[in-house]
Amino acid sequence: MPQLHWMFQEQSTKNKENCSKSKEPHCTGTKSFPRLIHEMAEESNGIQPSRAKVYVRTRTRKNGSIVNDNTAEVVEQMKQKMSETTMESEGTSWDNDVYAQVKGPEKRGYVRCMRTKIKRSNSCGSSCTQQRRKNDEVETMKAEICGLKTALNHVLSIMKKRFPEDELSNLIIGQVLIFTIYYSDFTNAHYNSVHTYAYIILKLCFLTS
Repeated sequence: MPQLHWMFQEQSTKNKENCSKSKEPHCTGTKSFPRLIHEMAEESNGIQPSRAKVYVRTRTRKNGSIVNDNTAEVVEQMKQKMSETTMESEGTSWDNDVYAQVKGPEKRGYVRCMRTKIKRSNSCGSSCTQQRRKNDEVETMKAEICGLKTALNHVLSIMKKRFPEDELSNLIIGQVLIFTIYYSDFTNAHYNSVHTYAYIILKLCFLTS
């Protein structure tokens, strides 16, 4: 037990030293930030507090005073910016929230004023980019199919005047086979689009029969 007490005493001393070195120390004592954030959310009917609100709360003593003059200036700036926005909560978008506007952007991929190492991720950005790319590919494919339909209708109208219907059907089926064989080694996207083209050709063939 004496050894355990000594370890706690040493850790407490280190925490006090670190706190004294900070230019903007908090005054939450032994209460953890996650616990405080949870309490603040309960006070606001489940609305997650912004980092600015957490900062102000953790730097304000019970008597309403701020821990020091330097922190008081930061608190005043944050309160001013919070009064200019109608948003009740800034959620988890930390790129341009009130805290970031006053204290600057995050560094090293971690989020300040949360007291937990919440690693920032770019997965959302990359997934959005991939989705946009897929949407562009779909639109391009639709345009290609639309153009092919128009071209095939035009070609068929000419060929119907030059070939008997039976011979025309054989020509179209032959073209379908050529398309399928030629594109068989391409990617699935190209292969599926070719099958779509083939379907259109066959459908037009039956319509003209």
